[in-house]
Amino acid sequence: MLANMMSELRKYGVGLILAHQYMNQLDPDIRHAVLGNAGSIISFRVGPEDATILADEFQPVFDVLDLLNLPKPVHLSEAHDRRHTLQAVQRQYRDGRIAT
Repeated sequence: MLANMMSELRKYGVGLILAHQYMNQLDPDIRHAVLGNAGSIISFRVGPEDATILADEFQPVFDVLDLLNLPKPVHLSEAHDRRHTLQAVQRQYRDGRIAT
């Protein structure tokens, strides 16, 4: 049901924020729907199983080893607009804020 909803709601400009600790928490159909319909993905350091799944979303800029070795206050993010994939970037936090 959630997998179908995600593709339909996107047509109407409805935004969802979905978060989880690791990919195996999601049913495979839902995982594919989330990754296939997500406009933005943010990832902190992950384990080996999740790194292999998420690396496809962040390549060619970041790979499996980058996802496995992120320091604690750093995350990777990738965003899409309606026509283009914006380049994946690495962000670091200082004092609870994204450092510029």
